[in-house]
Amino acid sequence: MIGRKFTWSRFFLLFCAMPLLFASCGRKDSVPVVQVTGRVVYKGEALAGASVEFHPDSDQRPAAAITDAEGNFILRTVGAKKEGALPGTYRVAIRKSVNTNKERPVPAVTNGPPGSQRLPHPVLKSVIPEKWSSPETSGLSAVVEKKGENRFVFEIE
Repeated sequence: MIGRKFTWSRFFLLFCAMPLLFASCGRKDSVPVVQVTGRVVYKGEALAGASVEFHPDSDQRPAAAITDAEGNFILRTVGAKKEGALPGTYRVAIRKSVNTNKERPVPAVTNGPPGSQRLPHPVLKSVIPEKWSSPETSGLSAVVEKKGENRFVFEIE
């Protein structure tokens, strides 16, 4: 009898959960993004492996990308099903760091289990001037339009 109740309760839970599982199937993306592409050039050369961040001026979601070997990028917005960014005005930050193969000193663990230790923190070095890494200091901006091509080329020194 207990086995039968358990089976029926499982069936009931599964039956009730089905609509929730399929609720998002076939629905349009709730984040209406438009495709945004671009390229980053540093001192006349494509900047590969750089982080490109679009910080919105309004109360909307930010978008980001990593550049490929040719410095090209395609933005993605958190929560969107497809690539792109929401239309609007953005301040832009670009970061590119490399590992120096050094480690920062790590404080000892004082409240962990016996024998526990913290993982070492790598020391990263920026490949480009730090001013580009902040939307407040970079001076870079972009206006993403609802219609038309949204391609941005950032040439930095």
